[in-house]
Parts: sequence; structure tokens; C-alpha cells
Amino acid sequence: MAAISPERHEASPNSAIARRYLFSAGVSLSKRTPKKLPPAYKLYICSGCGYEYDKELGDDEGGIYPGTPYDQIPEEWICPVCGDEKNQFIEV
Repeated sequence: MAAISPERHEASPNSAIARRYLFSAGVSLSKRTPKKLPPAYKLYICSGCGYEYDKELGDDEGGIYPGTPYDQIPEEWICPVCGDEKNQFIEV
């Protein structure tokens, strides 16, 4: 059986022939998942361990409610993972 080339055969992309050709060419036909968009606000990362403070999540253990911006966190707050001070976080 001869291989079918898309140039010689006008088939819709949904036809069985087109799917077989694309599969044999190594083209994935699975649906792609959209890329996760970065948050519209700034993130702060601990320079000691890489923990990311996300204002949408807050820090339950540290008493920081979800939605609290980083600049409103008390200065005595520490990283919940490694214990570094607030001033050790880097804005990204």
C-alpha cells in the first residue's frame, strides 16, 4: 500500500486518512492544555529555600489571610518552610 501524501489527497483534518497520516508522521493529535498564565500580581520568593509567597493563598500557619499583599505582612513574619526573615524574600 502506498503512503498517502497530504498534497495529493484533499481530506479534512478530521478524516481517518488524515489522522493516520499525521500519526505515522509522529504528530500528536491529543488536545493541548493551555499554558498557565502568570498571576497579575508580584510573587515573592524566599532566597533561602525557594518558597513562593502567593497573596492569593496567604500563609495559614503564619496568620496571613489569603489576599494579603506582601507589603502588608508584618516585619516579624518568617518563611513557613525555612524560617528566614521577611527581608530575605526576592520580588519576581
